[in-house]
Amino acid sequence: LVDPSKGKETELFQIEDTLNCYISGFKEGSNELLECRMDGKNLYYSIKGRSFTEIPKDTVSKENKTKAFSREYWKNYSHDSSYYMYGHLHDIYLHDVGKGEDLRMSNDGEPFFSFTTFRSAQTDTSLKSVRGNWLGNTNYAIFLRPDMRSVTEMTVVNSLSNPPQAKNYRMELTNDSLVTRYGMYLLDANKRELVKVDIDRFKDQEVKLLLNYHKAHEYDKIYFTRKSRGNDTIQLCDLDPATRQVRVLAEEIGKPIVNELLHSVHILNGGNDIIWWSEREGLGAYYLYNKDGELENKIAGGDFVAGKVFNIDTLGRSFVFEGYGYYKERNPYEKYYFSVGFNGRKFKCLTPSKGNHAIEYSKSKEYFTDTYSSPDKFPQKEVRSVKGKLVSKLPVADTMALLDYGWIKPVALELLSSDNKTKLYGVMYLPGKIEPGAKYPVICNMYPGPQTDLVPRSFATDDNDNAALARMGFVVVNVGLIGSSPLRGPQFYSASQGNLRDYAVDDVKYVVEQVAQRYSFADTSRVGIYGHSGGGFLTVTAMLKYPRFFKVGVSVSGNHDNNIYAKFWGETYNGVGPKIKTNMELAKNLQGKLLLMTGDVDDNVHPANTYRMVDAFIKADKRIDMFVIPGADHNMYGNYYNKLIHHYFINNL
Repeated sequence: LVDPSKGKETELFQIEDTLNCYISGFKEGSNELLECRMDGKNLYYSIKGRSFTEIPKDTVSKENKTKAFSREYWKNYSHDSSYYMYGHLHDIYLHDVGKGEDLRMSNDGEPFFSFTTFRSAQTDTSLKSVRGNWLGNTNYAIFLRPDMRSVTEMTVVNSLSNPPQAKNYRMELTNDSLVTRYGMYLLDANKRELVKVDIDRFKDQEVKLLLNYHKAHEYDKIYFTRKSRGNDTIQLCDLDPATRQVRVLAEEIGKPIVNELLHSVHILNGGNDIIWWSEREGLGAYYLYNKDGELENKIAGGDFVAGKVFNIDTLGRSFVFEGYGYYKERNPYEKYYFSVGFNGRKFKCLTPSKGNHAIEYSKSKEYFTDTYSSPDKFPQKEVRSVKGKLVSKLPVADTMALLDYGWIKPVALELLSSDNKTKLYGVMYLPGKIEPGAKYPVICNMYPGPQTDLVPRSFATDDNDNAALARMGFVVVNVGLIGSSPLRGPQFYSASQGNLRDYAVDDVKYVVEQVAQRYSFADTSRVGIYGHSGGGFLTVTAMLKYPRFFKVGVSVSGNHDNNIYAKFWGETYNGVGPKIKTNMELAKNLQGKLLLMTGDVDDNVHPANTYRMVDAFIKADKRIDMFVIPGADHNMYGNYYNKLIHHYFINNL
């Protein structure tokens, strides 16, 4: 236990007593009792007495429980409780508490075009909560109503249900004209009026409401974003409920697309301060706008990638955010934390130690615990003040037991893309002690992104079962390929545009070749590849683009035809309009051994992607293996699943 104000450390237990103990924090109102859980029991630990006592199970009275749940969940009250709104049969109803009146405010609601938060059938007569929110200390409410009635309906069948049952769901498909339309509606409770607001700017635009639950009473405007279907423009707008006028406050034009995974907006202090993320300078940075959409100043970033905001101090007019690539000589994927004032001053890295960082505030937010590591370095912990001053280095875990058990440290890789310019970073897992003169098959487990690369940045005893697979006698490589991550700027992540099938495949082959040049034990005559989802897509692409190089592949839940996959994916990462190349077009090239897997209730990447791939191989007269996991959705995991992959490589590579 560390008291950072005094710089004092106190030992709580001996390590053998804490192996199964999870400490959740101090008992409310006490600095002497820690709350923890051990051996299935909730306990208090007395710091002074150095002893445990069990917490009574029923610590909340029945009276308090009843009071907490006494208000019906479907009633959404205005700020002064003079009104509440609710939903019935997909329409809005307004209840005037003083008069005891119920008013029906809409009459055209139906499934997939509803004012409620449920997509239930028209025959469901139960009362529902509405898809709307009151505006601060006003009697205005705002509704964002998606119209999904025309969106393509898809079906999967669960073979394990009794009897087998179909599950229907709706998905916007790439380049489809049948997409969600968004309508915004303003409710004026005092006037008993519901009006549709004109927010249209882009064809097939996507709209999101920005709700300020914290200090909502300070806000008198409604804020929302609208994004073009081409994913190249996003606007921040405000709506004045009194005049019903819409203004554009800020705009981001992406080249070629807006980096939605990092883009963010924070509307603070009643709308007087707006923090807006942009790549206008090339790399992500934060900018300060005023309430009228006028740029006040750049805050931070641009020479490195500013990431997500971690904490905002509105009174102190400063915030803490994640950042990438600040230290040019280090791995650009490592996460660091920075603090800066709204005016761009007092910029500081709070976590300067080398590694990938994660921080956790104390309750007072005056201090934080910083945990940092890398795949080949054990975790370190420090306590720092919010200004970044080091208070204490915490004791680290004893790693000898892990090493004695036979854990093998992975090897950090720094390689080049196939352009021979762009640096790539990743991890290599070894089969154990490398015997002199021995050669080991190489297996690639890579995810092409572009939204993430799934390469571990922090320490883990195993990642995606790759260390376990390596112990079967393989060298397993996981590297972030070009175009695979939003954390390195648009020049890096835009590689997939117009080339979603093939943009990463050259890198996979080149990575293996470089590994073999550096490590003589890597056998390029026996190369395998496997992956899930986008990684399954890449696996088949690699097997068919370089059939003599990749000998064995396992493709799980691959989106082999992105033209029947989600609009947000295909259109964002390939572009709107052009038909995306498919793996089916390459089926005739197969030479090696290939296992295709899918779950029969995968409502993310529909099993049709795998079945159509099989059909293409049949038409090309190619032999493949196939495995369908009954009852499985897109999330594949478990011992049986892992052993399928292990055994396929053991038997064929």
